Amino acid sequence: MYLMGIDVGTTQTKAAVFDENWSMKGYAASPNEILRSKDGFAEQDAERVFQTVLSVVREAVGRSGVRNLEAVGLSVQGDAFIPVDKNRRALALAQLGMDYRAGEETDELSGRFGAETMFKKTGMPPHPMNTLCKILWFKKHCPALDERVWKYMTYADFLLSKLGAEEPVIDRSMASRTMALSLETGQWDDDLFQYGALPRERFCAPAEPGTTVGTLSKRICEETGITGRALLTAGGHDQTCAALGAGLFEEGIALDSHGTAEVLSSVLQKSNLSRRFFENGFPCYRHVIPKQYFTFALNHTGGLPFQWVHDQFASQEAAEAKASGRDTYDVILEKMPVQPTNLIAIPFPSGGAKGSVHGLTFSTTRHEFAKAILEATAMELRKNLLLLCAAGVKIQELRCVGGGAKSGIGLQLKADILGLPVATMKIREAACLGAAELAGVGVGAFETAAQAARLAETAKVFYPEQQRAAQYAEKYAEYIEISK
Repeated sequence: MYLMGIDVGTTQTKAAVFDENWSMKGYAASPNEILRSKDGFAEQDAERVFQTVLSVVREAVGRSGVRNLEAVGLSVQGDAFIPVDKNRRALALAQLGMDYRAGEETDELSGRFGAETMFKKTGMPPHPMNTLCKILWFKKHCPALDERVWKYMTYADFLLSKLGAEEPVIDRSMASRTMALSLETGQWDDDLFQYGALPRERFCAPAEPGTTVGTLSKRICEETGITGRALLTAGGHDQTCAALGAGLFEEGIALDSHGTAEVLSSVLQKSNLSRRFFENGFPCYRHVIPKQYFTFALNHTGGLPFQWVHDQFASQEAAEAKASGRDTYDVILEKMPVQPTNLIAIPFPSGGAKGSVHGLTFSTTRHEFAKAILEATAMELRKNLLLLCAAGVKIQELRCVGGGAKSGIGLQLKADILGLPVATMKIREAACLGAAELAGVGVGAFETAAQAARLAETAKVFYPEQQRAAQYAEKYAEYIEISK
């Protein structure tokens, strides 16, 4: 039996083929373009992303040598909005989660229902990133296009519809992120639809992740080289799929997904709609595992400060890496001092605020500077971890996926700063794996998604070094004081 997981992220689309022993037989990835036409806007050509999906599926199938797939599952980026016509084509560019143009609509919605009431109703703190706010903006500013809309979609229902779903459906983890779904009932909230004059029929029916929703269309199979009758299953939000692939099915383990942004996420056995969650902006939405919930803390600029160091200060390391056939980031990391630096960096936050570095002297090297930036990113991770714990989330172990999971040096630094064991996974493409596991639920390979999550295996665990951990505990207090 062969299963495929497709992961459609904001900046990259990936596909992987797994066999019955959960070995990856074929893998492919391709970038997605982000379009920024004006301040606050972040868009994407959803039709081009769909073509990228077909491309990576075709490449992964070709590399695997396997053409007869049993089922396909989807992991998708959260909070994007795509208006779609009856031919299942996008009527406009997708508004991405990082598109914040709907600030006025968010304020109006909060004014009508109350921000905390909205949170208790949907589990989502009101924010311009939420899909419902984007829909309200579209309806107000694009009335002619709105008249042509068949369905308001996210990438979850859009891609399922394009791939062959019999009826337009959205998985409940993604529906729960729109801020239009009742967290309690798992159904669309009519009060919100009535407020926005939004026809209920324009929203796709919510389905449990792992539900079979159709088969890959004949045309899609021909274009991608797939033979047989590959079932299509409802998948989930990429963070929840990555958590499933990393084995998060009970409290106590958190997932660090480190890329352009850094997301610290955790499973909740019951919903948490406390004031602390609301004040910190922590969502509480449905996990891909039924009867479980999910939350995360977000550092919007996660990997960007270190990328800036790479781009601005690492020409020498880049030349060395090119000469030796290595990655420039690896060369930078290896040249950084082992011990904590005497610097405290405040990384560039989102929203146009300024970053800074404290403690610079004429003897400061660029490798110390680079480490200070990396330390600051881990300090932000520690801050988010402590906020989650104070809000009632249990975290005793961290599992890492994404680009930040590549470096043992970076992972040891996180362990030292967090004071927790930090583990890597045998399959680092956890979102692809989680999506494939949901496909496995759809074909009966697993009774439940929780059963699938138990298969996750860690590759290596990094433990805090006692002396450095104590130094970083003192340094964290300084970091918090300076960053106020």
